[in-house]
Amino acid sequence: AEADAYWYLSQLMAEVQDTIMDDISASKQAHRVHELLRAYDPPLADLLAEHGLSALPTLRLATALFTRAGFSLADCVRMWDTILADPRRFDACDYFMVALLLLTRGDLLENQNMGTMAEKLLAAPQVVDLNKLLRAAYAVCAFERRCLEDCATPWPPRPMQSNAEALEEVVGVAQQHLTFLWGRVSTVGAQAWEVGRAAAKETAEKVAAEAPGWRDQALSAVAATAAAAERARAAAAAALEAAATERAAAAERAAAAAVVSSAAAAAAAPAEKSVSAFSGSTTASAPSPSTASQPSAPGCGSASPSRGASVAGDASSKAPTSSPAPAAAAAA
Repeated sequence: AEADAYWYLSQLMAEVQDTIMDDISASKQAHRVHELLRAYDPPLADLLAEHGLSALPTLRLATALFTRAGFSLADCVRMWDTILADPRRFDACDYFMVALLLLTRGDLLENQNMGTMAEKLLAAPQVVDLNKLLRAAYAVCAFERRCLEDCATPWPPRPMQSNAEALEEVVGVAQQHLTFLWGRVSTVGAQAWEVGRAAAKETAEKVAAEAPGWRDQALSAVAATAAAAERARAAAAAALEAAATERAAAAERAAAAAVVSSAAAAAAAPAEKSVSAFSGSTTASAPSPSTASQPSAPGCGSASPSRGASVAGDASSKAPTSSPAPAAAAAA
């Protein structure tokens, strides 16, 4: 049973798709209802057109098969039975609308105010008796089905349409299509704007959420850079201090070596003088080899020993004076 119900519903929706599913179909239906009303009640049709209410009954009452018009569920079921039993299916909706307008004709003609007429139109489903509505709809359907669309003498006779009215009708249809197109463009533009606004808001929220993290990262990087710079400065200062210390120590060592060298040179100068003097005296007192080999003359032997003794005495007297110089040089 459930599968059968789904199949019937799918077939019904396939048929209703071209009648009441979009704005263009609704505008076409409103035009058909107005033309039928002009055939059966021209003054009422002209009054509604004059106040701009010719499309209101179709757009507000016939939407969703009269379920939003104010009829009770039981009345909607009876109307649905009539619609589904009709061979032309949803053409019966037009006849119901014309019948509803004809039954409220007196209330509409009494009030020439547009607001009051609109209120009467919207309240008509709650006031009109359903049995009368069905009978009036059947009568309109019978009149319409007796004559074909291309019949030469339709009944009731249709009013002749002038060129100005035809042009006005064409302009009205074009305006309806342009209005529908502009509505679609406006809707799409508004949706695109909403999507862009939502995306921009989401991006801003994401950036705002990540901004503290970026700030902390920047602060950490700055602190790390400052610490590295401080370490580099300390290392440079330590290297400079070590180099200065090493230079000072080298200078001290050079100065000490210079002092030692100068002291050694000063101590070695007197010793060299003493050695030179001693070497000179020794060379002057020593006999030459030729003199030593010759025999001494008689009478001169006593003189030679005494001269040698005197030389030895001179050498022995000079030796102690020349010994401290080498000792001082060795000590230095």
